Amino acid sequence: FNRLEVLKDVKFYIYLPSYLTPPFVVTGLLFYQIHIANEKSWSLELLATSFVFYGIFSVVGLLIGGPMIDKFKTRSIIPSSLIPMFLGILLLAISDEPIVFIIYMSLMSFSTALSIPFMGSLWAELYGVLNLGAIRSLLHAIGVFSTAISPFLFGLFLDWNLGINFICLFCLIIIFISTLLTYFYRNYNN
Repeated sequence: FNRLEVLKDVKFYIYLPSYLTPPFVVTGLLFYQIHIANEKSWSLELLATSFVFYGIFSVVGLLIGGPMIDKFKTRSIIPSSLIPMFLGILLLAISDEPIVFIIYMSLMSFSTALSIPFMGSLWAELYGVLNLGAIRSLLHAIGVFSTAISPFLFGLFLDWNLGINFICLFCLIIIFISTLLTYFYRNYNN
């Protein structure tokens, strides 16, 4: 598959949301971490501590994700990659307990880290390796655009006084739809 053939393939659009969701959601939420802490009445010290757990769970996700790719077909495990992020953001939306900030950051990081080897392997599995560089550069360009738009969009939500819980709900819907697309497509094609 070359880049033009990939753009014409329905599979690309089935898996693209799962590829874009982690950078879109994480960039938007991290951009407004201080706002989240203030709205939840959490200290900035707690915010700083949560980044330690973010780093730890990023490494754990990468170390777990790689061997999973070696053991299972990528398309079969892609639907599970966003579940930790979904749970973390759900907890953020429903609780003001300070420990939730650490759990949310840990789960979001773990999910993002799982997605890196999963998505890297997926494109090779779907389209082969002959034009993988061209395909990955296209994906990277689209991903950069998604990370540029999320802080702007989340900022609009905050300017419209919709609050963090609305942003969490918006993120949960995106994650849910992305997961469903890959889940049903996987079941349909296996």
